[in-house]
Amino acid sequence: MSITRYFWLPRRMSEFEQRHTRRMNRLGVLFLWCNVPVFVIVAGFNGTGPWLAVALSALVLAGPTAALPLFPNPRITSMILGFAAMCMGGLLVHFGQGPLQIEMHFYFFSLLAALAIYANPAVIWIAAVTVALHHSVIYLLLPSSVFNYDASMWVVAVHALFVVVESVAAAFLSRSFFDNVIELDQIVCKRTAQLDERNRELRLVLDHVNDGLVTIDQAGRMAPERSARLDEWLGVPEPGTTFDKALSALDPAAGAWFEVAWEAVQDGILPLEVTLAQLPQRVQRDGQHFRLSYLPVNVVGRRPDRVLIVLQDVSAEVARSTADAEQHELLRSL
Repeated sequence: MSITRYFWLPRRMSEFEQRHTRRMNRLGVLFLWCNVPVFVIVAGFNGTGPWLAVALSALVLAGPTAALPLFPNPRITSMILGFAAMCMGGLLVHFGQGPLQIEMHFYFFSLLAALAIYANPAVIWIAAVTVALHHSVIYLLLPSSVFNYDASMWVVAVHALFVVVESVAAAFLSRSFFDNVIELDQIVCKRTAQLDERNRELRLVLDHVNDGLVTIDQAGRMAPERSARLDEWLGVPEPGTTFDKALSALDPAAGAWFEVAWEAVQDGILPLEVTLAQLPQRVQRDGQHFRLSYLPVNVVGRRPDRVLIVLQDVSAEVARSTADAEQHELLRSL
């Protein structure tokens, strides 16, 4: 598997991913704005400028707030949010100058892990680079805004190492979340489209066969997939209609016969060949003659899980047989 997949996502975006990312963007911006009062309190407690905390926090959050309606691609907004979240961490460390300044660094690590919810490794790496730049640049220009003691470059390197370790883990989790949750929706949609295409092809076949085809379950209910010829002969049944009810529209006596004989098929006492032979084999209506065939599917013991019923119009065959019999009788009488 290519390592590049842990840095960026495929260009295509499913509708599900767009909805998820937009929702997370809104929640992310709201969460960061809720941090501002906390920053003000921290700045007031440490004497580092409460009003400055308001101004700088608002400046940082102006970017992701404006990005929400500005960018149609929600991935861009989430990357801006990753950058802004780490900038907010830098502000918290600056305004938290005091005995707990080191503990303020946990803000970086907490949000780095939380950014995995975007299912986009790029958000993690942008945040990680932002932390690295913050520690490097601010340490050189204003070291008191990073550490509350005279720290060496090795301390900065150790902090950076922990950021790298967490970023690798967060990027892995982020991509796994994308593959197993976000991308799963796209896989399901693709397979659903393939299934729809197969159903259309099956429908095309069923609409062009001359026989009536349908499967019934153990309760005798007809499957929705059936040939158009069957609907022409029996009428379009309601969902869940049993075959004996549909057959009654063609031949009431045959429908009643099928209902009784089908119970013997499901009882499984007699051999399946015997019980299937007891089902109606011929029906007729208004001079039309039909032949019924039964093909069991997934037989367990003596009971089929389903049965394919084939209804054939044999009127021409019956007419020929009748004409042959009449001709034969005529020849005998001469």
